[in-house]
Amino acid sequence: MGRPEPGLVRGVRQFGFSLIETGPAQPDDLGDILRIEQDGDASWSKAAFEDALVDGEWFLVARENRRPIGFAIGRFDGFDVELLKLSVSVVNRNRGVATALLLELLNMSKQKGAGVCHLEVDARNESAISLYRGLKFGLTGLRKAYYRTSDGFSDALLMAKDLK
Repeated sequence: MGRPEPGLVRGVRQFGFSLIETGPAQPDDLGDILRIEQDGDASWSKAAFEDALVDGEWFLVARENRRPIGFAIGRFDGFDVELLKLSVSVVNRNRGVATALLLELLNMSKQKGAGVCHLEVDARNESAISLYRGLKFGLTGLRKAYYRTSDGFSDALLMAKDLK
């Protein structure tokens, strides 16, 4: 499945006065990743993240001062890639971290020959939808009442980007 090599720094980008590195997740990152998950929708369990580390999914982390501040998880099936999870710590949102992670995942996907990147997003998540539209993802479908929320259910938008 083409898992990134441990310890390889994939990208370094400057944001203001700090450098953000993107690279493969390591087992030592799990505590910080779980804290980031708790800040977000907290839909994945610790076991799900542990499985992602060993099952061959592409698990990228953005680090500032060597500490994880965001992550992206994708799955490549040999033809297409699916973005399974993208999250950034609350204090680091709106700094381009999610964009950096997603661009890195898209670059990896293109290098492996993926034709399309697929994702689903909560229809209420305006900032994520804006990010995806800005990167030229198009709407491909809708799953009604897909996400359970505190006030009922929310739809999932299905989006995709052609990588060829």
